[in-house]
Amino acid sequence: FENYAAWYLNDASEGADILASPAGARVEDVAGLCPALFIVAGLDCLSDEADRYARLLMKAGVEVRYRRFPESIHGSPPVLPAAPAREAWRLGWTHLAEAFARLGD
Repeated sequence: FENYAAWYLNDASEGADILASPAGARVEDVAGLCPALFIVAGLDCLSDEADRYARLLMKAGVEVRYRRFPESIHGSPPVLPAAPAREAWRLGWTHLAEAFARLGD
């Protein structure tokens, strides 16, 4: 947490804000959020937190797409074997394309 706080927060106390760390979010905090895509690295030390947050969003009625790559590490799509890397990038681009298409509706 110390590295995270130093890299991303002005002050460590900001870590309690759900905008900085959604770990403390409740259903009512996330209800109504836009659709979310989770590309989770199975060997990432934060993968359990990603799982919990995805479940929280689903419980709040948020549309969630979830794909776990069990043998990958944090920041891994560029270093995954070719087929999984293509799938991860395809998921991301498809999700973005759909989000931008909704803006025109």
